[in-house]
Amino acid sequence: MKICQIIKEYRENHKLSQRQFALQCNVSNGYISMLEEGKNPKTGEAIIPSLATLKKLSSAMNISLNELLHKADDMQISLDLPSNIFPIQKKKFRMLGEIACGKPIFADEDHETYISASASIDADFCLTAKGDSMIGARIHDGDIVFIK
Repeated sequence: MKICQIIKEYRENHKLSQRQFALQCNVSNGYISMLEEGKNPKTGEAIIPSLATLKKLSSAMNISLNELLHKADDMQISLDLPSNIFPIQKKKFRMLGEIACGKPIFADEDHETYISASASIDADFCLTAKGDSMIGARIHDGDIVFIK
């Protein structure tokens, strides 16, 4: 069900006008109208509500934000992130197997597994540490070691 259908259905079931529902949500009547239409009438572009708006909608409908998000199968959210927060750029590193940190082990290379990590890591491949001889260097058993 689309968010526009959820809002309209809720309003009709509770016999609320768009204005009454807008007052409950603490948003403008025009914005509720645009949400029900699913697009901005001036630009024709889809309306993508912010997380704060979705919280207001769910609160007005007496359901949790999670419930609203699960009901809406078309949900896109506009995350209004502060200007100093940036999405992490990732890239895949080939996981070649394990590296001994203590007792020697048989190196059985794995050429099919990849690890996603920050693109800022300057490495060619990675290995899983096995053993405890590198604890002083803060490399623990099971850690992923990136190799250049």
